[in-house]
Amino acid sequence: KTLVPQGVNAFTHDDNVRKIIYEKAAEEFSSYLNKGFNIVIDCGLTRENIRKQLKSAIPQLKICHIHCPLLVSIIRETKRSLLEEKHENGDYLYLRAMLTRLKILKNAEIAIPPFTHTFEYPECADLHISSFLKKPDDVAREIVEKLCV
Repeated sequence: KTLVPQGVNAFTHDDNVRKIIYEKAAEEFSSYLNKGFNIVIDCGLTRENIRKQLKSAIPQLKICHIHCPLLVSIIRETKRSLLEEKHENGDYLYLRAMLTRLKILKNAEIAIPPFTHTFEYPECADLHISSFLKKPDDVAREIVEKLCV
């Protein structure tokens, strides 16, 4: 969000704005990597061309696609909304996104693929890891083990 031009919605679908965001992101990520930092970017890069552009701009970048069945994601996020710390964009994100898609909620600014926009399968990802039936710590450990080989 800090890479978005001032006054622009961070979840915009405007390709020109996204281009600016990802160019700034590539510069910032490269800066950290060149200083010897390891970074983890938790985001939903939804378009394959953007992922490929970032990989081209940052040769040391590794993309890890963490996936699970959509129903599991909905259940997990709803449970978090009920029992745990809330997401910065509010509660019940998946349920709200579904209601928006069904035209029950109007003008909800929730960006959750596949409800609000298309998610293109990340063919260029270096790792594809299922989080189905796994705890977050186990998934994190699996990522580290596979990337540190």
